[in-house]
Amino acid sequence: RYFYMYLVSNPPTKEVLESFWGGLLGKQSKHNDRAKWLEVEKESVKDVVEPHWEEISNEELQVVIKSFKNWKSHGPDKVHNYWFKHLPALHGVLRQATSDAL
Repeated sequence: RYFYMYLVSNPPTKEVLESFWGGLLGKQSKHNDRAKWLEVEKESVKDVVEPHWEEISNEELQVVIKSFKNWKSHGPDKVHNYWFKHLPALHGVLRQATSDAL
């Protein structure tokens, strides 16, 4: 908790961030896309079956939404659970977004 409060009250400057991440993300390099280990990894996963995800039903979504705690911290969407419970117009959008993510 203290760490987060420290970050919020003392955010790093743009220069500090560019200095830190620039060395990692700023350099383009050529990689060996024919490396032996890549072939070994491809071979090791060739028989892995990709999972098939079913669409989320309205009933499943209703069960999950009912279990939400009303005023818990909201997510990146800034919508509190209370509103998901009491605005059914959001349910279709939430179901579709969750299904699309799967």
